[in-house]
Amino acid sequence: MAAPATNLEQPAPHQYGRPGDIEDASNRYLIHPLSDKVVTLAHKLKLTPNSVSFLGLGCGLVAAVLYYQLPNVVAVVGGFLAMLGWHIFDGADGKLARLTGQTSAFGRIIDGICDHLVFGAVYIALVMHLMSTSYAPYAWWLAIGAGLSHALQAAGYEERRQKYQRRLKGQARENIEKALLTIDGKRSFLAGLYDSAQKLVSGGASDFDTALAALRQTDVGCRKAAQLVSQTVPMVRAWGILNANNRTFLICIFALVDQPALYFLFEIIVLNLVLLALMVAEHRQENALGAQISLADF
Repeated sequence: MAAPATNLEQPAPHQYGRPGDIEDASNRYLIHPLSDKVVTLAHKLKLTPNSVSFLGLGCGLVAAVLYYQLPNVVAVVGGFLAMLGWHIFDGADGKLARLTGQTSAFGRIIDGICDHLVFGAVYIALVMHLMSTSYAPYAWWLAIGAGLSHALQAAGYEERRQKYQRRLKGQARENIEKALLTIDGKRSFLAGLYDSAQKLVSGGASDFDTALAALRQTDVGCRKAAQLVSQTVPMVRAWGILNANNRTFLICIFALVDQPALYFLFEIIVLNLVLLALMVAEHRQENALGAQISLADF
């Protein structure tokens, strides 16, 4: 048996990078290149990552005001562009934090809050428009259902990206959980709430992760573990169906045909079915990957 591996990289708990191999096309070719330019400018201006998050929030609030003008097509296009601006700033804040060494649990919370506030504001704007239509009696219920669905779907998507990053680095979730949930030594209620949502749709404890941890006790096993993790890339990418970029496109499409209620229904019904299908497919894949491990790998 080979000697235990001792050179595994252990990054800071908050530093969930964004490996390019799991990013979808909209991030790789549009959002991230523009975010990089924002990071360069923000660094020169000595802006903090949290201030960049708030700039993104401002774009989102502008989008909400514009979407309230439904069915004005020019306003809808403007709302879409404002949302695009939010995505760019949202991609820049984390990069700036990693560049300047300012990653923190607090920054993670601020980023998450801004994300939900943006969509919350846009959903409220859509509801206010629906109050003048035949959907008025159901508008708020549709928005609440869509908002809760959105929160769970987004948590599931982010958890898979973070889980992939942890697996690349050989980290166990429980080993970094304390750092993710505390600010200045105190447990954060908001961080705990966000983490609970991620756990709810995480699929539970995984035998695959247990097997990966066992493999990493030897150099031979480390190579096998890396090979197995690389095979999960297509599945992690598939979770991108639930990312915020796609919601932004969907909101614009449904707004252009003046049917925001159908967007809410799409999120409640179709995207929740997608969430469940992805969880089932992920479970099956991990069982299949676990079956590839033999005694010779240890």
